[in-house]
Amino acid sequence: MVKKRAFCYPFNMSKSLIAFASLYLLIAASSSAMAKPKSYMVCLGKEEAKIHKENQGGPVYKLNQEIIGALVQLRDSIYMKKRYVDQVCSASYPSIKLLELLMTEKAVFFSIYTEKDTPKMLAVDRSTMEDLKVSSAPLFVGFVTQIQAGLSKPNCLVKHIPELEKFFEDMQYIQENVGIERIIKTMDSPKLIFKKLQSLDYKNLKC
Repeated sequence: MVKKRAFCYPFNMSKSLIAFASLYLLIAASSSAMAKPKSYMVCLGKEEAKIHKENQGGPVYKLNQEIIGALVQLRDSIYMKKRYVDQVCSASYPSIKLLELLMTEKAVFFSIYTEKDTPKMLAVDRSTMEDLKVSSAPLFVGFVTQIQAGLSKPNCLVKHIPELEKFFEDMQYIQENVGIERIIKTMDSPKLIFKKLQSLDYKNLKC
């Protein structure tokens, strides 16, 4: 059972943190003196650049920035499993794919530390990874509600993704404590929902 938490965006996301995240990606990609940036961060950075180039903005851009801001806080000892890196980097929207993985997969990231040799460091990494996973629930709520808020009709997004109908109905009565388990229960076919979120044309989404 996921511990109930007040509904808030993860890691106290702020404009300054988002700016720092973008700066981190720029420096990591351009400086040969630094260690090679992790592949999934490069893919998220490319997504950010594509959004800027297409002047897209909106919910996808905000999600991209919030996820980057959360990931730059992970310690260097934390890595994403390769099969998930491949899924993120091959997705039309890497940030949406990563959000899906955090919500639906048990362990997306792992620590290089071990229980036998470095238990204290491993405990810190496990806590960080759990915080990241828990943060995915309010991220999802914020993402889909922002999409709907930008559309002209109240049920527009549900017309594109009927599986979200139960989610929106239940969200009317949930004002806080939106843990992952509770959110997943409001979603009919979570994998299908994320597949459809990947296929939407966010710049020209119409009812």
